[in-house]
Amino acid sequence: MKRGPSSAADSPACPEEKEAQSGARYGVVRDTERLSRLAYRPEHIAYRADASGVHAELTPAAVPVEDFLNPLRRGFSVFRIDHLAPEEIGGLRRQFASRPRGADAEFFVTRAGSVRSVVDADGNRVFCVIDDATPEVDQHALIRFAEREPPPNRMTARRYRGRLIGLFRPCSRQSR
Repeated sequence: MKRGPSSAADSPACPEEKEAQSGARYGVVRDTERLSRLAYRPEHIAYRADASGVHAELTPAAVPVEDFLNPLRRGFSVFRIDHLAPEEIGGLRRQFASRPRGADAEFFVTRAGSVRSVVDADGNRVFCVIDDATPEVDQHALIRFAEREPPPNRMTARRYRGRLIGLFRPCSRQSR
C-alpha cells in the first residue's frame, strides 16, 4: 500500500492547510497542536471497562456525519485547546453546561497530526485540519474530508468518522 502525504506541508489534497484561513493570530494549525471537542454526558460519552479500568470514549452522536456531508456545515468543529487559557476552558464548560442538554460536559482531545495521518486504502489522506477562527472563538478549527468532490457516501463517511472518534481521548482537568 502506498503512503500518502501526512503533513500539511506536503499534501496536495488540503491546500487550505498551508496558509491561515482567518485573520486570527494563531495562523495555520500545526501537527503538534491539540484539537478538542466538548462532549455532553451521557449522549456523547460512553464508558468501557477493561482490566486497566474504566475508559471514557466519544460516541458517534458526538461527531455528526452531517458535519462532513452537509456543505453548509463545512466540517467538524473543534477548539485549538493549546491556545485557550485555563479560565477560557472553564468558561466554555460552563457555557455549554448551561444549555438544556449540557448538564455535564467534558473535553476530548487529539493531535492535528494524528487526524492528518488517517489514510484510505490507497494511502491518501482522509482529513484536513483547517484554521477557522470565528469572531466569537479565535481558537476554532475545522476537520473536513480531504476529498470533497465528489462527497463520500454516507457509509464511507461513517467509517472514517469512526476512525476519527477513535483518536480522541478525555482531557484531564489537571492537564490544562
